[in-house]
Amino acid sequence: MWNQYSIWKFVSISILVSCIIWGIAGAKIALIALTLQLLVLHLRHLRQVYILAKWLDTEKGELPNANGVWGHIFALSNKLLDQKKQIENEFAGASDTAKELAKTLPDGLILLDENYDVVWFNPAAQKFFDLTSSDIRKNVTFIFRQPEFKKLLPPFKNKESLQIKLKKPFNDILIAIEILDQGSDTFLVLAKDISANERIRDTRRNFIADVSHELRTPLTVIHGFLETLENSKNRDEILKQAIPLMSEQTVRMTRLIEDLLTLTKVEIKVSKNEEPVDIPKIINSMVNEIESLPDTKHKISIFSCAPIWVKGNSEELRSAFENLLSNAVRYTKKGGTIQVGWEKFDSHARFTVKDNGVGINSLHIPRITERFYRVDEGRSRKTGGTGLGLAIVKHISNRHQAKLNIESKEGIGSSFFIDFPRCRCIRPD
Repeated sequence: MWNQYSIWKFVSISILVSCIIWGIAGAKIALIALTLQLLVLHLRHLRQVYILAKWLDTEKGELPNANGVWGHIFALSNKLLDQKKQIENEFAGASDTAKELAKTLPDGLILLDENYDVVWFNPAAQKFFDLTSSDIRKNVTFIFRQPEFKKLLPPFKNKESLQIKLKKPFNDILIAIEILDQGSDTFLVLAKDISANERIRDTRRNFIADVSHELRTPLTVIHGFLETLENSKNRDEILKQAIPLMSEQTVRMTRLIEDLLTLTKVEIKVSKNEEPVDIPKIINSMVNEIESLPDTKHKISIFSCAPIWVKGNSEELRSAFENLLSNAVRYTKKGGTIQVGWEKFDSHARFTVKDNGVGINSLHIPRITERFYRVDEGRSRKTGGTGLGLAIVKHISNRHQAKLNIESKEGIGSSFFIDFPRCRCIRPD
């Protein structure tokens, strides 16, 4: 290390040499010699400064070895460069790790530079906005062309988000977009798919509206008759008409409330009280009950009844089967044929209800298990349906790892299948 001692040593030697020259050749020559020594020292420093400046500009390679103070400066500079490279490598590693983690996120991320040009995006953002590698270095406004989006760009007046609907081949999706200031003149566009939340809100709103609508009609009928009776003098004649109709509407409201309670129970994800369920016994019991009703004039038969039980909830399974069978009776004309079956296959067991009733248009089948969805609202009300039966069947099937399938042709008939996986099927003791 060339410290103050080294500098003073050089100065001392220079002065000593100058004094010797002064004594031999005089003061003028001594001054010239001292000046030349200082000039050589200065030029040496200038050369080392040039080497350091050039190296700082490129940061390529290592500084050469040098003596004295410059050797110390070059050594420190090389050490600082090594530390910088280590920090850069650690930062690059952390950045790569963050990008890898971001690839697994369901939310879309787009990184912007100070000019709002796209620097990077994760797979979710690529999927949402159909981005390609050619979109890198393009301004973000080329991706989001909505005028409202520009309000999200800095300067941030208040924390806002933008909701946009994206057209997709199967289902449109609703995206909530925010821009976050990352510092260092970088910004992050956060895109979150809120379609599921919006569907839940729509379902809740529709459910409340549907229940209100379903209850309004019977309550209106009952209230109308009560109001008429209150203001009428000839109550006996009105009662003959009113009591059967009020009774019918009361039964309808009771059935609706019961189905709502059943649907609420089966929508709870945890299935309780699972046990071996004797499916053949349930099938024979409910078919006998339907046939014993005085107004049943259908040809109901059991075409198959395999000796296979199912691990599950007996009450729920009976409810699902009864809903399918009662629907078949409800939408099949008197004298029509209804077939019930319980079959065992290699990979699953299948409960089947077939009828030759009115059938369902194929356009309605994807939505027919939705709550209160009706193919023909007038026909459903006339037959006494609540619009919840198939929703209950679907939820019970899901709880038992089973799958509900529907095949139907309008005017020909319908077939409903519940396929139970092999892991649910057991042999009776």
